[in-house]
Amino acid sequence: MTSRFASTALALPLFLMACTASAPQIPETPEGVTEDQAMEQLDTPEVKRAEESSFNFVGKSSIINHEGSFDRYAVTVTRDETDPLNFEKASIEVIVDLTSAKTDSSGVDAHLQREDFFDTANYPQATFNSTSITSTGGDEYTVVGDLTIKGVTKEATFDATITESLLTMHYDVPRRDFGVGNDSYGNKLLDPLVPVDASIVLK
Repeated sequence: MTSRFASTALALPLFLMACTASAPQIPETPEGVTEDQAMEQLDTPEVKRAEESSFNFVGKSSIINHEGSFDRYAVTVTRDETDPLNFEKASIEVIVDLTSAKTDSSGVDAHLQREDFFDTANYPQATFNSTSITSTGGDEYTVVGDLTIKGVTKEATFDATITESLLTMHYDVPRRDFGVGNDSYGNKLLDPLVPVDASIVLK
């Protein structure tokens, strides 16, 4: 048996991924209610920790690099009920709303949504589901799983740090394998690997 250990979603809960590009509106604090009390009543308590988490990437090219991030995503770590402290028996699920990609250039932001890059009109989400988690000592683990981008699924292996309250991971996405940036511009100028780093505060 398994139990949901923790999940962190920036800006929206899981079921709203890819539905809207706007951030949630935090309601005004009612009279006589403290701000902390109001936050506890929200349906999305992750809002309190959103600024502590990050999901970043770097688009590298022979001309200029563009640093970017995803504003909406959900990460869930599910632990084994009978052995909850053993992360090798846990599983990790990641859902990223590709329409929320933001960089240091509005032109690049728009280009990322096009068919030759993320094609978000047809594939608004990227997903990862772990198939194994292996300890390499202490809080360090090797995570293997299925990464799906633009309807293409490939096995991905990356290093991660997992604790009771934090998950950090790094993976160099082989963009060509997923048909990202395989146009004339990308083939000539873009680095074939896109480094992605996530630091997720777990509930």
